[in-house]
Amino acid sequence: MDNFKDTFLKKLSFVIRMVMYFGKYKIPKDWWDVATVNSNSKDIKRGAVHESGTSFRIERLDKMYKQEYDRTLLNCNVKVTEDKYGIYYKRNSPK
Repeated sequence: MDNFKDTFLKKLSFVIRMVMYFGKYKIPKDWWDVATVNSNSKDIKRGAVHESGTSFRIERLDKMYKQEYDRTLLNCNVKVTEDKYGIYYKRNSPK
């Protein structure tokens, strides 16, 4: 099983480093996506894709660990915006 917290921290660390180096950084919308086991899945008939009855859903790590994500961005003085093309991180200018 994947360690989602570790994956989240590695990806967040990478984004923060890129913002510190370049002042801004853009990632695709699916950057934070991971496949998690759907805990309330119905039984799947034999012969289906996953015969064992396992189904998955896509979740975003930044939403799964929202408090830590927001706190880290605030502490690092990084502003985040999102649109249909991607997620944009930019260093906040001091006031």
